[in-house]
Amino acid sequence: MTAINTNSNGTTTVFYEPFDFEQDADIVGPAGQVNQTTKGLDIVVKQNGIVTIDTANNIGMAQEKDMKLRLYPFLLSGYLNFDNRGYVGSVDGDLPFSDHWQGNLKYSIGFFQIVFSTNAIPTDGSWTNYIVLNNLNAFYLDQPIIQTNIFTRGPDLTTNRVAFAMRQSSESENVTAYIEQSGQRTSVAIPDCVMTKDATYVFDTQLGQLVSATDKEKIETTTSIVSPTGSATRQDDVEHEDSISLVLP
Repeated sequence: MTAINTNSNGTTTVFYEPFDFEQDADIVGPAGQVNQTTKGLDIVVKQNGIVTIDTANNIGMAQEKDMKLRLYPFLLSGYLNFDNRGYVGSVDGDLPFSDHWQGNLKYSIGFFQIVFSTNAIPTDGSWTNYIVLNNLNAFYLDQPIIQTNIFTRGPDLTTNRVAFAMRQSSESENVTAYIEQSGQRTSVAIPDCVMTKDATYVFDTQLGQLVSATDKEKIETTTSIVSPTGSATRQDDVEHEDSISLVLP
């Protein structure tokens, strides 16, 4: 990411250029354990230890196209306009890039999952941010879910390094939603939905940059889907970890 211009409205235009994309996912569900490894556009999926998709060896080609289409936006370049709190006000680039980041950022706390307070924050001081979720994965919610995000400034690590912690939480019961596929709407009931995230951020005041971040997210949901052909209930327990490190030129 490279700062390109400081604009008259106080925003900063940043050029976003990914050089690679890697992701590892382990999913445990009714069908057993699924492991997915992604490096660029090379995808390997194993279900209960058996390879079901391997794009480099032409295994599972029927599913390959859809999976790669979801990856393309992560590999595209474009421009993001940041305000001084860390919000991305607008996105410029090719249509797939713009659609992807506008959709992602709509339900995120800034590009790096952190936005700053408008006031100076002392050590152990905190500020709160709220996000309104109108959808949950592929489900469109009948009533939105409110996520509460509490940021707390910790003790300074060094003269120039400031640490922040973030706690994100939401707990909902008896949520109703729906899915739209091929012009057909399917009702969804979510009796329980608990989402939590704990993160730490390190900011360098001399550089004026975020230098590192780590977060751990956990989502527990019970979902009942009712369709004309029947109904099904599933229990999901998802854990997700991310890390960011600044690489200086």
